[in-house]
Amino acid sequence: MSHEIRTPLNAIIGFSDILSNSSELKSDNKKQAQIIQTSANSLLSIINDILDISKIESGNFDIAIEKTDLYFISEHVIELFSKRASEKHLKLIFNIDHKIPLCILTDGIRLRQVLSNLLSNAIKFTQEGKVSLNITLLEEKNNRSKIRFEIEDSGIGIPQEKLENVFKPFVQVDHKSSRQYEGTGLGLSICSHIVQSLGSQIQAQSKENVGSKFFFDLEFETCDDNLHISKSFLNHIKFKVTKEDSDLYHYIKRYIGLFGTVNADEENPDIVICSCDKTKDALDPMRERYENTPILILFDHEDEAKNFKLRANEHTLVLPFYASKVNDALQELLRKTKQVVKPSKDEIEKKYKANVLVAEDNEANQELISYILDSMNINYSIQDNGLKALREYKENSYDLILMDINMPILDGIESFKAIRKYEEEKLLKQIPIVALTANAVKGDKERFLSLGMNDYLSKPINTDELKKVFDKYLKEDTHNSSSKDSTIIIANEEKLDVSKIVDKLGISENIANMIVNKFKKDITKDLEDLESLIENQEKEAIA
Repeated sequence: MSHEIRTPLNAIIGFSDILSNSSELKSDNKKQAQIIQTSANSLLSIINDILDISKIESGNFDIAIEKTDLYFISEHVIELFSKRASEKHLKLIFNIDHKIPLCILTDGIRLRQVLSNLLSNAIKFTQEGKVSLNITLLEEKNNRSKIRFEIEDSGIGIPQEKLENVFKPFVQVDHKSSRQYEGTGLGLSICSHIVQSLGSQIQAQSKENVGSKFFFDLEFETCDDNLHISKSFLNHIKFKVTKEDSDLYHYIKRYIGLFGTVNADEENPDIVICSCDKTKDALDPMRERYENTPILILFDHEDEAKNFKLRANEHTLVLPFYASKVNDALQELLRKTKQVVKPSKDEIEKKYKANVLVAEDNEANQELISYILDSMNINYSIQDNGLKALREYKENSYDLILMDINMPILDGIESFKAIRKYEEEKLLKQIPIVALTANAVKGDKERFLSLGMNDYLSKPINTDELKKVFDKYLKEDTHNSSSKDSTIIIANEEKLDVSKIVDKLGISENIANMIVNKFKKDITKDLEDLESLIENQEKEAIA
């Protein structure tokens, strides 16, 4: 039932995301697409909550301990909610103790679920002020770290007599304005169970019309190959951070300290970071004093930054702050001011020299995967059942397979076993096979990996997660060559004018380009086949 519900929802979420980010839609249509996306995500969240509480009640709720990057998880959660906080003009504050090891052993998916739920509630029930996520190292001894997670808000608060019941399922606080806050009443109950399964308990403190604080302490085993967060190549930079806004000064200083020396040279800094009033008049003295120095201007909200007129030597940074975001902003500022900066790996557009085989029976998911792979310039073939995928693999050369688990005729697991058997018989190197599933069943990843599959992706497919898989298994071509080496070279190729196709078929230029690109891929393969037939003098096949 989980698969049947989630599959159409995945398509709705995927395509509404594409539409809401399309440059071709009018603003009203974009808003409508965003409403569809938000509603579909809300429905998916409710379904996941119901599935989780059902597994808890039936005793089938499992915890999977694995290597986890706590910095990545927490930054991802903060980024996920930054837009929602900005829309409500809330300050979203993120503090993480940088003495915390990069790698810990825990269930990262479930920990992220807890942080997401608590942060979502904090933003939901806060109308003004701020929401903060604080992660602090309490103790470190013998490859174990005790870490406190704390989510605090300045929201409506919870009456004391109701506080002890908030972790019970289907319980919602009977607040006089509670009707405006929708929800199932399951989130905190699920969070409480997860934290208990990880060896702790969530504590809650709250006062009506003042705010709430939820926190828990977890002890983790750290990874053998651990490192603490390292300084970037910016560590030779001297920063000047102004103090006009004490809150922003406090928040930014802890991150700048990771990258360079703060306030070491008041008169000749390499970069000035201004947390002042953000009005032109307030900034003018700073601009005059540091006329030829790069200036990073801090803002509470995205709309403030968008409406601010910048000079050539200036760049903006908007709350929430976290290490990678601050690092990216500093690099961008130095690029704008023509200072030499070593490009990071993520700044190079990635193209992969690879052919990918996709086994997926759902047409909407086929279209979504096609769109993503086209945007990444990857050669691919899509087959709608496992038997066709098996035949395609035997007939052509591929570097990776994305294998849907639930397919007709031959399902993903049967296809996987058949491919491995074929490779064994032919003494072939095993191709990486990544399981795809719309199921929300805990333990799926472990089950597929135990069968011998190389990796696992849950639908709806997230582009960033897919890129991680490609980074792991595919060769990267950073020289902007084509994604597949070809023995056929088309001389004097000119850029095709697609305007006639647009006019004739009444489609958008983007769609027309996708059709042309697909034709180019197909014709290249046909020409390769024809060349092979000519070399072998297969006249009948040529005819």
